[in-house]
Amino acid sequence: MKSAGILLAAGTMLALGASVTSCASTGSMDEAAASDEESLGTVTDRAYATAETPEGEAVARAVLAWDGDMIEVTAQLQDMTPGTYAVHLHETGDCSASDFTSAGGHWNPTNEGHGFSDAEDGFHKGDLKNVTVGADGTGYSVTLVSGVSWDGMANSLFDEDGAALIVHAHADDYMTDPAGDAGPRRACGVLQRG
Repeated sequence: MKSAGILLAAGTMLALGASVTSCASTGSMDEAAASDEESLGTVTDRAYATAETPEGEAVARAVLAWDGDMIEVTAQLQDMTPGTYAVHLHETGDCSASDFTSAGGHWNPTNEGHGFSDAEDGFHKGDLKNVTVGADGTGYSVTLVSGVSWDGMANSLFDEDGAALIVHAHADDYMTDPAGDAGPRRACGVLQRG
């Protein structure tokens, strides 16, 4: 059942168009699901996002799976120039501003500094693994986020104003506060539960 749930999430992502531990790679989300199927217990809820540029081009998709203890975020970039890009969860589910600043800052329910899972002083829960895009214009990452809740409790992802997926123009250096020197926001998608 666990394998089927993870593969269902990956299949749903492809149908749409395609502590913290993580992996990142070029390749398919099926490969990501297969390599990470043991990470979650029983998935109890899911969310999805399609991030678009200001011109309306869909360049990123994400599937989030909640198992009661952690959130697994599988992000896939497509139709991108080869390189490495920061992908973050932001605190507000609003992509209405042309520069996507309406999505607010990184999702940071524990009020930590910017960083990643090995940061001594903590890290933003929305700081996901960078995605490296290969020559085919695609890449994906899988990030497990622990110490948070899905909704209705402290540290919830789905609070009254929702959350968003943001793709930045550059890689996250996981040091510079508040956004890892990742550059402007290139694409935004509001997380939808489903």
